[in-house]
Amino acid sequence: MANKKLYAVTTIYQEQGGRATKALIGVFTNEEKAAAALENAFHKACDSMGVEELNGYSHFTESDSFHICDGKEETWYYDGEIEEVEEDSVYNQSL
Repeated sequence: MANKKLYAVTTIYQEQGGRATKALIGVFTNEEKAAAALENAFHKACDSMGVEELNGYSHFTESDSFHICDGKEETWYYDGEIEEVEEDSVYNQSL
């Protein structure tokens, strides 16, 4: 019997030369709910970091990832993605 597919939404933040911080936003039973959670995380991150969503360096793909940074030098970045995981697998949140 095949394991049920789930969709994990994760983010990672890193400042230049610093340690990366990875976070699990949530695990969803269908891709549409995961995509909505990813889009919400993108908009909230842009608002809280004071970044214009279409600043030429940051982008959101319609389905499975986003990248936010402060400009060409990328002194920091914040990425999000949807990962497909199996129901019975152990999801490792460590980097």
